[in-house]
Amino acid sequence: MPRKNVHPLEARLAQRLRQRRLLLGLSQSDLGKTLGVTYQAVQRYETLRNSLGAAQLYAVAQRLAVPVEYFFAEDPAEPALPSVDDRDALRLAQRIADMTPAARVATEKVLDVIFEAQTLSLTALEALSAMGA
Repeated sequence: MPRKNVHPLEARLAQRLRQRRLLLGLSQSDLGKTLGVTYQAVQRYETLRNSLGAAQLYAVAQRLAVPVEYFFAEDPAEPALPSVDDRDALRLAQRIADMTPAARVATEKVLDVIFEAQTLSLTALEALSAMGA
């Protein structure tokens, strides 16, 4: 049940937060991890049982790829959805940010090997193509 005397701007913020989260295909757990809170906390923000602090609102806006003003404008232009590649990159970046420093270094080394192999594969394919194979 929402708090008593909820300001209309808070109601708009909660509604837009939920809409944008769903539009991006994020669960409450996904968003909660970004904020360092549980999915229940995100649920409370969306149902007006708790308010977002300024720092949390900023983090939400970044994660949802919108300016903070998006949550308050009376008729905001809907920001473009990130492409699938952008969404994948955002998820990957979040997972990397959650890693320990040692795990980040190891992940970077693995990615270097993958990218090098991909580059070599493309070079080999181009060479075969040039030879008419």
